[in-house]
Amino acid sequence: PPPPPAPPPARPAPAPRAPPAGAPPTASALRRELLGLPAGQRADRLLEYLLGEVAEVLGSDDDEVGPDQGFFDLGLDSVMAVNLTSRAGRALGATLPPTLTFEFPTTRALAQHLLDEMSAADGASASVTRQEPTRPAPEPDLDSFDDLTDDELMSRLGEALDGARALLGD
Repeated sequence: PPPPPAPPPARPAPAPRAPPAGAPPTASALRRELLGLPAGQRADRLLEYLLGEVAEVLGSDDDEVGPDQGFFDLGLDSVMAVNLTSRAGRALGATLPPTLTFEFPTTRALAQHLLDEMSAADGASASVTRQEPTRPAPEPDLDSFDDLTDDELMSRLGEALDGARALLGD
């Protein structure tokens, strides 16, 4: 009998992904920049960065996005929200839950939350305008989302929303 066929060659590891346009050069560049600023300027810089990211994710101009406009009022859908959260997490060198934009639904609220998280971790403080959710969301491993299809991602997001609705008693 002929010899069995050779096993297929192993797949090469995927090439590293290039950072999105406008992303900081390293994962913690923005965090280092923020920590290098006086406490009173950190909130403004983080808000400026996030407004730019929201505008880029939406495909709009920076001046079309206000700090107190609701993300979903601006047209941000759930896939865009996960993208925004992922981008912010990479820029800050942090793992952020994909439901963050649902818990902190404006750029100002998100900036304050992220600044509070950084302050707790780094011993610094500044203020934007405090808004907090009633309960923190679990922190999933964002790398696990890279291999999901859009349908799988939407399913997980739906599950997270159902959990949030259950917490709110809706």
